[in-house]
Amino acid sequence: MRTVAKLKKHIAERRGDNLHKLTTRLVKDYDTIVVENLIDRSSPGTARLVWIMTLL
Repeated sequence: MRTVAKLKKHIAERRGDNLHKLTTRLVKDYDTIVVENLIDRSSPGTARLVWIMTLL
């Protein structure tokens, strides 16, 4: 069980690090960053998909 927990922690840390690197690069490259909330409250299952699409 320890190995699975360590692997999950490692993956979470890598995701956080990659997100930090991406946001840092965006701030350096662009003067203005606009965030738009596209989540439709009537269909909560699409929230993650909309979030992923905004990263592309």
